Amino acid sequence: MIKEGYVIYGVTHQHAGGLGSTLYGQDGWVICTSLPKYGTGKQAGNEIGYIVGMTTCYPRPSSVKIIDGETLTLVSDYSNSKPHTGLMGLFYFLLAERL
Repeated sequence: MIKEGYVIYGVTHQHAGGLGSTLYGQDGWVICTSLPKYGTGKQAGNEIGYIVGMTTCYPRPSSVKIIDGETLTLVSDYSNSKPHTGLMGLFYFLLAERL
């Protein structure tokens, strides 16, 4: 990280086969874990077998601070029991400079 701040929101983005992602701080502490919600039907927005949502993180204010120069690690897990053509793991998080 090139600028420090407080994490105020976090969520991952994965495609079908995703099992979730965890963002870790430099010393291995969990900043946020985001898990998929799979569709169960045929209607738009609830397609069976596809990720239709992800859990989000809203840490308690001032409870998660990332320091200037800290190295973060993202682990994005996928199932190997379902065929897929490629993998993707993005993690979005918002920092507030001050609270």
